[in-house]
Amino acid sequence: MSTAGEPSCFERVGVYGDRTCAELVTHVHCLRCPVFADTARGLFDRPMPPGYRSEWTERLATPEAPPLGPSTTYLTLRVGNEWLGIPSASCVEVTEARRAFPLAHRTGGAFEGLVNVRGQVVLSVSLRALLDIPSDDGAGARARLVVIEDPNGRFSLRVDEVDGIRRFADADVLPAPATLSRSLSPHVSGVVHDGERLVGLMDGASLFAALTRCVA
Repeated sequence: MSTAGEPSCFERVGVYGDRTCAELVTHVHCLRCPVFADTARGLFDRPMPPGYRSEWTERLATPEAPPLGPSTTYLTLRVGNEWLGIPSASCVEVTEARRAFPLAHRTGGAFEGLVNVRGQVVLSVSLRALLDIPSDDGAGARARLVVIEDPNGRFSLRVDEVDGIRRFADADVLPAPATLSRSLSPHVSGVVHDGERLVGLMDGASLFAALTRCVA
């Protein structure tokens, strides 16, 4: 045993210390020692800290959130001033932004060239240029590469910011508004409110088809 502020016998002479405790001959390990059991019992029998009962009363009284129902997970990201969601099933990883190495006679446009991601060469595309979204001067340090994949290939998308994985109920998805830009609307299957922002949910098949045409 030990007093407040002192190491326990398990840390001094037991298996977590120098192993000189004579009781180890009988019990082999501190977990089998009655002293260890008494110490554990003392932790459970100690007085409750201030506010413990009221805190757990409040937690247990909070009603459970209603079932979400059918839903889909998306990786939410920002391109310019647009918040978009890419189906998470197609996302391989998110990594720091890095320079793409252009290919000869393939300058300009959305296709940037090749990037090295964990030793694998991946086709790099600017999602902003592909979707013709105005640039945002405030991107900078938050820029990321999002690696996505389908049976036909793997692509690296340059985006201005990645927020994270969100699960949206299918029932909450609204039709894409008519005000959506002509270049963006073919790739957005619907929109959903995520807090105060509106997220355009991208159609995976349409996005990959556009990427394939872009690098062809």
